[in-house]
Amino acid sequence: MNYEAQGGFKIKNCGKYSFTKNVVTLFQKGDVVYIKFKARRGKLEKVYIKKINVVTLYDWNYQDTQNRIWLEYEICELAEANQIIENYNINKNKLYSLFIDRC
Repeated sequence: MNYEAQGGFKIKNCGKYSFTKNVVTLFQKGDVVYIKFKARRGKLEKVYIKKINVVTLYDWNYQDTQNRIWLEYEICELAEANQIIENYNINKNKLYSLFIDRC
């Protein structure tokens, strides 16, 4: 996982300046991410990040193209989503084999 920083300062007219919020986020605007709770059920559903809403310096969320709001722990990259789906399928097969053995 790579975190990226965004923010800085703005220069206004007459040499005045102001600082903007500096935050370090895991995902950036335009990234394609996947929903973790869907992956835990064996489905791969992707969303596109449209906007990063900075609430405070240590609190932000991601808005997708359908205006849904996601926290960082609710979404992941493709490799992590595939690993979650693979673990789901392994556990599903184990439970299925236990059920067949008891019949």
